[in-house]
Amino acid sequence: LAVFRVLPLILFALIAGVSLFMLVDRRYESEEALEDIEYKGQLLHNISTDASYHFNANEAHASNNHNNIWSARWKQLGAECATEQRLANTTDLHCGFSNKGEITIQPLIENEPGTCGGVRLEPNYCLMPSRGEWIWGHQSNETMLPPLPRRFGSYHHRVNSSEEKDEATNQSSPRCNTQQDIFDGNKQESPDNFDREWVPNSCSLVPLNPFTWTDNSKCQVTIVMMGDSHIRNLFTATVHGLRGSSAFAEAHAGNDAKDTGIILTYEWRKAIDGDDNQRASDHYVVHQNTHNQRDYTSLFDECPCNEDINTRCLRIAFIWAPHFADQVKHVQLVNDLNADLVIVEPGNSYDGTTVLSNEWTSAMEMILQQPKNDHRHLAVLHFPYGIQPNGRSEAIEAWISPNNNSTTTAITEHTRKRISYWQQGKFGFGGMQSRKTWHYACGLGRIQVKNDVVQSIEMCTDEADTSYIRAITTLHFDAFGVTPR
Repeated sequence: LAVFRVLPLILFALIAGVSLFMLVDRRYESEEALEDIEYKGQLLHNISTDASYHFNANEAHASNNHNNIWSARWKQLGAECATEQRLANTTDLHCGFSNKGEITIQPLIENEPGTCGGVRLEPNYCLMPSRGEWIWGHQSNETMLPPLPRRFGSYHHRVNSSEEKDEATNQSSPRCNTQQDIFDGNKQESPDNFDREWVPNSCSLVPLNPFTWTDNSKCQVTIVMMGDSHIRNLFTATVHGLRGSSAFAEAHAGNDAKDTGIILTYEWRKAIDGDDNQRASDHYVVHQNTHNQRDYTSLFDECPCNEDINTRCLRIAFIWAPHFADQVKHVQLVNDLNADLVIVEPGNSYDGTTVLSNEWTSAMEMILQQPKNDHRHLAVLHFPYGIQPNGRSEAIEAWISPNNNSTTTAITEHTRKRISYWQQGKFGFGGMQSRKTWHYACGLGRIQVKNDVVQSIEMCTDEADTSYIRAITTLHFDAFGVTPR
């Protein structure tokens, strides 16, 4: 009887304890988020007014040439915004990780909008402008802040391009040659929490800079990315990194649009005139209803290549293709665009039963063995969390292993050196953002209904994807044009 009398009390205590824990945890998260938002808003204001937050890249790479790439800054051109890339046209804007949002942001500074993880929260704000241009300091009367030097790579930049060798004050570590060299490093902090990076101990990562990426190409560099929202995060972080954005949130199409086909493209173009003056601009486009498309060459304007090499083009395409079979269907796109580097994901949670598709591995092998693209490289970027079959990582590692004799085609040693496999999460970025939202990038919580919720837990910098695109392009930099290490 005593047991039966005590049992209800025990159950009540357990329920009360759980409820109290949830209440305290929720209150803590709410208070922490509010403090975090106030801190971020003040920090963003400090960054915009205090140049000491930035490393002056031009001092480290001094030059009398007005066309020095480190003095160029991206600036929006016109008012056009990419499709579905605006916040709601309402003052009811929120910051949080649920669809309803928990905190309505008020202006932290008089006559200025509030921020969410560094992203401006103002009605109708464009998250991804369609067009922009690069302005050099001598071309503008405006105060032009330097881009974040650590995150985008100018702080630890090691000179590799012919343009910069005569301008650098000193030489330092060579570009990283192996994944082991890249992972042998550490995350470096700075006074500015918007500006952190992964730094290898004995070598350097390629900067996230369009001038550097195209310096060794004969005319153009083309990157194709295929996968789900994690590869889309990589694409978005790449575009914002090339533009030098300090913080960003990603908007995306709804399920109906995805079902009929979505391709995102980004094109950067540089031209040099007879007086050796550079002009550079870019263009971001959302292409819808692409499933029935048969010729993909029209996704980009033709790059006017010529023998004088007065033009450089960087073209990046993201294809919504979350399943193995979806990526196999888009092999033609890779060939139509003459891709130099292909970045794919291995099914992630969308293929929850197939460990590794033989049809997919065969298609990836054929991508690398196109006679006209023997310089093409392939990077497999895996988000290894969520519901996925056991053994996928081991299967991928076995597939690209030199000891694997079970491939459907004869992979030569030259081909194997052009394949890499990466698991996200190893650079130590993402923290609470990835745990709460399963993504490294901040996103919008109400697509196609009311873009009013920025899902921000930490700074909206996506340092994780920024680190990975820099690491991948470093390892596969030869795909952009052969250059000595």
